[in-house]
Amino acid sequence: MQQDAKTGTIINLNEEKEKMNSKLQILPGGKGPVDSNDWLSLLPEGTEFTAKEKNNPNSWIVPLFKVVKKNEKSIVLVTPSSNLPIYADPIVFSRNYRLYEDYGFEATDEEAKKAFDELSEELDTALEKDKD
Repeated sequence: MQQDAKTGTIINLNEEKEKMNSKLQILPGGKGPVDSNDWLSLLPEGTEFTAKEKNNPNSWIVPLFKVVKKNEKSIVLVTPSSNLPIYADPIVFSRNYRLYEDYGFEATDEEAKKAFDELSEELDTALEKDKD
């Protein structure tokens, strides 16, 4: 037991500790994203999008960005006005901007060829099944 310096009342420390522990909860989850509002990390490389500042809703400016590369902790963006890379923290970026428009992504020649080859294989397989 201890006396509270402010109020002068006597406090049972064990009871206070039990009250605090009863309020603590174990939250389910795992190694998922820390911030569920991190929309920037969900965009694939090559995506072009516009974003609007959350703290400036009256702004008519919606800058265009392109996701160039996704690193472990940062995402590299470029804008048409400057081809200099912008290394952005995706959590902070997502907290300050909201996705305004998603223009999709531009596939590289290699990605397009891979997608075409996969589609061709599926089509060939389907045609073979139809012959049988």
